[in-house]
Amino acid sequence: FETVDHGGNWHKATMNADWVGKNAGGCPQPANKNSMYNPQFLLKTTRPAHVFVTLEQGKVGMKSGRIAHEDLTSIAVFVMKLKGKRLGSGIYGGMQANSAPFINSALVTCDMTNLGVEQEGYTICCTTFEKAQEAGLCLTVYSDAPFDPSCLVKNAETGQMMLTRMYHEQETPKKDGKCFPQSR
Repeated sequence: FETVDHGGNWHKATMNADWVGKNAGGCPQPANKNSMYNPQFLLKTTRPAHVFVTLEQGKVGMKSGRIAHEDLTSIAVFVMKLKGKRLGSGIYGGMQANSAPFINSALVTCDMTNLGVEQEGYTICCTTFEKAQEAGLCLTVYSDAPFDPSCLVKNAETGQMMLTRMYHEQETPKKDGKCFPQSR
């Protein structure tokens, strides 16, 4: 994708995080209460857009990059319409798109050719299939429409814009996000 910064049509936002400890919640399903702690991010665009999401796994604390096949865990990314809230412990509705099925791959993608504008935004949930499977993650979102500034924060190290991380109530929000209630 050629980004606006390089003369192209795509706006890009990237976020690095980890599935570690409580944040390695596993598959969102009602029987798995830990899944509500998976890393989640807020997405808003300024107009209906073609949005393409990539979720790449790496070593814990690693920004991104290749890892050995034996270190991979099954991953997926879900884009949900949840009125600006975090996904709770199960997917009950509001699914806009996903990369499913869960796959043991370094990279999964999700393509939405006409994602509508939602005032509260969309929730992107990055998840492993099994809980307590630790790995690093790099979420990158491309959009042919500008992102709504309310869903972006500036990375202090790189100066690039990244999506706001939606922290759960038991986490202390960092400079990259805000605390949002669960959806269920």
